[in-house]
Amino acid sequence: PAILKLILHKDGSGTVVPQLRETAAWLAGMLPAVFRTLVKQNVDVLLGIDCADAAPQDQADLLRQLLQLPDDETRFYERMMRLSGFQLKYEGLASDLKSYIRGTQRSVTARRLAITIAELSKQVSLQADLVTIALDEKEPHDVRVMAAFVLSRFGRESAKAELKRLAIDKSLQDPDDQLKGCALLATWPKHLTARELFSALTPPKMSNFTGTYQIFLRGDIASNLHERDALSALDWARAYNTFFARGELMSEVAENVIARIIDFYAEAGVAELVAD
Repeated sequence: PAILKLILHKDGSGTVVPQLRETAAWLAGMLPAVFRTLVKQNVDVLLGIDCADAAPQDQADLLRQLLQLPDDETRFYERMMRLSGFQLKYEGLASDLKSYIRGTQRSVTARRLAITIAELSKQVSLQADLVTIALDEKEPHDVRVMAAFVLSRFGRESAKAELKRLAIDKSLQDPDDQLKGCALLATWPKHLTARELFSALTPPKMSNFTGTYQIFLRGDIASNLHERDALSALDWARAYNTFFARGELMSEVAENVIARIIDFYAEAGVAELVAD
């Protein structure tokens, strides 16, 4: 269309003039021909519109283009998609995503991006595939983490429950505690007992790293404790409250647990443990 001459560089590169990106996105939302042109070389512009309203084939072409992005650009697009609320909606979307999510021959970054799009597009039919990947020790660590992370956010409770092993298995190969963090976010408090939880709460393997495990530890763990959990909670809290310096993460968690257990002061044995 002639209108493309107004938004594309005159150098023939096919890229949108930076000052006209919003205008280009607005036009793409109204004119399929503009949408198709931007898919070829300006997919980032399309993240700002409701792509789910585009024709099914145009959405499929956009997905294919996104999943073929260079590895060094994919993390940027992941963040942009989450910020913009990007989603697709067409028949065959789940199948197209699955070919990447389960495609061990695909790049790690493309598989991560496909999992992100599955979450944002609410493709619940792919949850069983995500569980399989998260639990499979042969899969790349980053792909497992993304699968577990997405399940912790939008998984059915039955799918979340299957991640329990990642939370409690001390032999798990998880160098940055990302798998454990995702699993704890998914399973506490509905699918873990307090005793299982406290057995899993160990100092982070990487002190200078903030990931899902650190996010879980900084969350409101203690509010989900009940009177029946008081003794096992205090046994754990006493050890960590004295072993770590005040202000350290594990000490803060222990202090929060103790503060919660004080609510159950009358429970047998609690008063003595608090006094100690």
